[in-house]
Amino acid sequence: MRAAIRYVSQEKKTVDENGVRYISGVNCVGTLAFDEFMAAKNLYRKKNGIFFYQYTQSFVPGEIKSYAEAHEIGQELAREFFPEYEVLVATHLDAVSDGEQRIHNHFIVNSVSLERGRRLHHDNHTLERMRKTSDRICAAHGLSVLEPYVQTYEKKAIGMREYRSALKSESWKIRLICDINTAMTRCSSREEFCDLMCSAGYSVTWEDSRKYITYTCQNGMKVRDNKLHDEKYLKENMEDEFRIRIREKNTAGQSIEKVQGLYTDNDIAEDDLYVLGKRCMISKNVPQEIEYLERSALEGNIYAYQALCRMNENVVVALTTDIAYIVSGLAELFHDGQSVEDSTTLPHH
Repeated sequence: MRAAIRYVSQEKKTVDENGVRYISGVNCVGTLAFDEFMAAKNLYRKKNGIFFYQYTQSFVPGEIKSYAEAHEIGQELAREFFPEYEVLVATHLDAVSDGEQRIHNHFIVNSVSLERGRRLHHDNHTLERMRKTSDRICAAHGLSVLEPYVQTYEKKAIGMREYRSALKSESWKIRLICDINTAMTRCSSREEFCDLMCSAGYSVTWEDSRKYITYTCQNGMKVRDNKLHDEKYLKENMEDEFRIRIREKNTAGQSIEKVQGLYTDNDIAEDDLYVLGKRCMISKNVPQEIEYLERSALEGNIYAYQALCRMNENVVVALTTDIAYIVSGLAELFHDGQSVEDSTTLPHH
């Protein structure tokens, strides 16, 4: 905690050309933050656990009229979001990115309330609520804010106890995740996956009538898929992955020319190209698939063109083929002067 306070309080970061220092405290004296934080912990005998929380608030370069305004906004956020806690507010003036000065505020928050001695607790939506408060304050000052953010997936972060157990290789949940990953590399269907997990000593409850997959471990502990810290373990995503694997297995060994025959019917083309496009987005070695999609699009297949557009928008790995170049070359064929965005959505299944 002392090191964090020392860092955010550096004179070279917080003092302007006129010698004004932008450090203050909410419910405390900024320059005495460490001593006052420790006094509160000693008063309520809470000197263990998490000592402090640190946050950063940034602004669009050029919008802030003065350093004093940036610091005032930081103080308002601290007072409103942490009314019972001691907060050190420090405005940094020295950050530069892309040649522009980027003013930002740092907050060091005591984990123990000065008024009641209560600990500051976070949940999965704390940062979301804090951002909404910050956006409202910034908007009141005439500053721009980011697009509204809503957390769409409920998942519980790894707690300190589980984290420490994982470091010692004692976490049964982390061991389960590793075994699931291993099983997924060896199976192509839900049935094969359940059999592999069963042979590893797990019981898997995976039923169509239930929303979640439930795993029972060797030690008798039960856990649902939504408690495994990653969306890829959710039932709907696992089922989607197996649908892709089954389709690939059914067409395994067929040449590109034979597969091309599948696309004479529009319904088949729509379904198969959706799967192919989705698979390409997570693969690092897909030049053959891209080449086929390009050739099919040149022959007038709108679904092949849509698959390439979708890949161009979403792909996040380095590919050997320049998809953007291919898409731009096909744009005139399918749009006749219209914008590419008009028809880049693949059918959803």
